[in-house]
Amino acid sequence: MFTGLIDGQGCVSQIVTKGMIRIDVPYADLVMGESIAVNGACLTVSDIAGQTVSFVLSPETLSLTHFSVLQQGSPVNLERALQYKDRLGGHYVLGHVDGLVRVAYIESQKDCLLVRFDQLQPNHACWLLPKGSVTIDGVSLTLNRVQDDQFEVMLVPQTLQETTLSDLSVGQMCQVEFDMLVKSAQQHRHPSNSLPLSPEDLGGVGYSPSVSSLILTASSPIPLSDDGEMVHLHVYRDDADGKEHVAAIFGDLTENEAPLVRLHSECLTGDVLGSIRCDCGWQLSESKRLLQENHGVLLYLRQEGRGIGLTEKIRAYNLQDQGLDTVEANHELGYDGDERNYDVAVSMLQDLGFNRIRLMTNNPGKITQLTEGGIEVIERVPLQVPDESLYNHNYLLTKKTKLGHMLSIENEEDPNDNH
Repeated sequence: MFTGLIDGQGCVSQIVTKGMIRIDVPYADLVMGESIAVNGACLTVSDIAGQTVSFVLSPETLSLTHFSVLQQGSPVNLERALQYKDRLGGHYVLGHVDGLVRVAYIESQKDCLLVRFDQLQPNHACWLLPKGSVTIDGVSLTLNRVQDDQFEVMLVPQTLQETTLSDLSVGQMCQVEFDMLVKSAQQHRHPSNSLPLSPEDLGGVGYSPSVSSLILTASSPIPLSDDGEMVHLHVYRDDADGKEHVAAIFGDLTENEAPLVRLHSECLTGDVLGSIRCDCGWQLSESKRLLQENHGVLLYLRQEGRGIGLTEKIRAYNLQDQGLDTVEANHELGYDGDERNYDVAVSMLQDLGFNRIRLMTNNPGKITQLTEGGIEVIERVPLQVPDESLYNHNYLLTKKTKLGHMLSIENEEDPNDNH
């Protein structure tokens, strides 16, 4: 048995035959028959010549590993088998490689590397649980995120310094062994190994739900002024539809148990062009001001046109110019008055660690959806939108009377809303 904590690196000295490999190792006290994990595969020492060791590779080992493509000079991770009274660390690793996975994405994050793997075999995905373990080329790692046939791990400086994982490249194939405890529980529950584990199967202990199909793809601080004011951006991609959403963190929220949060749906016409047909641009500007003053989180969601998309929104504008209000125009195009869904927002907040928030909104639907998703909204912070033009007034009155938004409007006479 092994731990996945690498205790040395070796180098392929010679590929003798397809079924034998010689490796230069840093150990001087090996004995015949000893077990060593080479890139995570448990191999038996069959010959020793100084510090060059020979291993016989079985047909099964060759079929599940990348040993057949190693070349002379290739570096490998090594770990000697545990002995009685050895200190246990890392995870339980048997050295029985389950197969190969591909490096799909690498991103540098400070001194660490975020690495995403894909191309799992269909029956392997059920062995992945967020915050569980996985062994890549012999290195014991914690699963950061899991989604369908992909998973992510974070390589810390110590791992990068002491293992071959610092040289990973996109497209590279790596040997993988999945968590033996999960596999054991899976086999016990479903001998066919065809159904995934549920939280209840593991007793709910230490289980973190997957953030659906959402993956954190990039993070970076962005300067707002010359005096050092920063906003930290976190970009998430929903692999279900390919859309990218942004979480912008204003200020230090490390000790803020219920930060101020604004959910803002993308609006090209209002946010970028400053259109007065809607209140989106004003709300975004006011939200940023309040978040900079009070610190908090802005979630910028790719839900243009209340979820119907830019093209359909512009078509709805044309219908409004013909006399329909904003809700009637949506209905005419075959949509509900508001098609937005905030499941992504729930996942983003949970991933960021914010389960209790103060929400900036006039829309009760946001409160309802967040609450149903497990986010506790302890306070609603209203955004009082000025209705300085006919466009704003009629649009806001329609939102209040037909969509239930909590707005204070001075003149609530029938606006004959044709915008």
